[in-house]
Amino acid sequence: MTLLIPVPFTLIATYTDVRYRKIRNYTTYPLILIGFITNIYVNGVLGIERSFISILMTFFLLAIIPGLGFSGGDKKLLMGIFIFLTKNQIYEYLIIYILLSASILLFNCLYKLGVMGTFECIKSAIVTKVDHMKITIPVAPIILISYLIVLIRNFTG
Repeated sequence: MTLLIPVPFTLIATYTDVRYRKIRNYTTYPLILIGFITNIYVNGVLGIERSFISILMTFFLLAIIPGLGFSGGDKKLLMGIFIFLTKNQIYEYLIIYILLSASILLFNCLYKLGVMGTFECIKSAIVTKVDHMKITIPVAPIILISYLIVLIRNFTG
């Protein structure tokens, strides 16, 4: 049941990200703190280690995969969510997130730029590393949906 704790925080972050394009610290810092406290309560001293490993995994994964489009609030939200997940759930989450965000971004590009514009956008991003055609989308909704999929898979499987 502790896996349900991040859901209201992520819902609030989704609202502020869609509405204002910013995830507020009053959403992310309490989530991280509650994650620490929950891990310590549930796992004892090992909860401290698990929390720090989750935070380090967040830093490491976001450092080696910089193209995922995370800003500061998105990173802190992920950090708070990862504290509640096991290592395998984090990997599962990342796969779901990457597939979901790539699909949404492709659809968004096709909708805004058309087929040829999308090809130009992909070509400029891959070949020339130019981001003048950059299309951004709020990331918190994708974070929320990916987390809910991991929750559903965890509760049903």
